[in-house]
Amino acid sequence: MSLTITATEIMSEARYPFRTPNPADTIDTIIKDLAEIEREVDSPQVDAQVTELSTGGVLFGRNTRPCLNIKLRDTKTKELQKFGCCIIPQEFGNLVYLVKYEYMSMGLFDILKGKAETLGKIKKKLNTLDKWMEYTFVQTLGDYIFVEMLQKYDPNFSGNLDAYRTFITIQ
Repeated sequence: MSLTITATEIMSEARYPFRTPNPADTIDTIIKDLAEIEREVDSPQVDAQVTELSTGGVLFGRNTRPCLNIKLRDTKTKELQKFGCCIIPQEFGNLVYLVKYEYMSMGLFDILKGKAETLGKIKKKLNTLDKWMEYTFVQTLGDYIFVEMLQKYDPNFSGNLDAYRTFITIQ
């Protein structure tokens, strides 16, 4: 079954473009690398898996693309069962965009309350250091894998990063 994330469930987004001579081949290679990382980080605490992300289409077929989805496996904190991180390589012309979403599955009432209020409510329930570390672990692991892929596939990563921080914004 594919993973479905709606735009209202995205808590944060990071994206990074880089040029490659053959984007389709690069994406295939990135997915293979993400599958290898899946085997390396999958543990009793972390459920990391390469899966299909549904990106659109409801009635007449769904658009999907491969991604690495990272979630906590057996957290006792109900709210953290809804939290995850997804890394997706996306072709756009002769560029590959590597995108990282941190998301939280939300019900209708959560959506009506808004992201900030829902996230604030969850953070209040993280009343022990163990629970807080679970919450930050998913984020940190996603960041680590995202940066590792960028360093591997963009030879100009270090030089481009500051420029991208300045000019690439999400409103």
